[in-house]
Amino acid sequence: MRCVPSKLGPFWVWDQDYLGQQLEAGTWWDEHLRPLYEEAVNPAAWALDVGANVGFHTVWMAAHFAHVTMTKVDERVVGAFQDASGKSSVIPCAAGIDLLEC
Repeated sequence: MRCVPSKLGPFWVWDQDYLGQQLEAGTWWDEHLRPLYEEAVNPAAWALDVGANVGFHTVWMAAHFAHVTMTKVDERVVGAFQDASGKSSVIPCAAGIDLLEC
């Protein structure tokens, strides 16, 4: 795994991963979903990111919703989402939390 910078902050991605390349380029790899996310924005609501992968959507949601609950199996990555934004709380759900520094 490697840490890559992005517009939303650093993310841990797999080496030679398409997702990591898109984050470094500053783009959404699934642009077709962006309008759905933007339509659902509610600064007073909870958001749920099931299967958070590297956490891009979790961090994006944290900037647009009051609270975010994310699920992630890989406990090495979960800690990075605990405080994705100064105004939103992110609640990770995984067996154990191990913070990673970027």
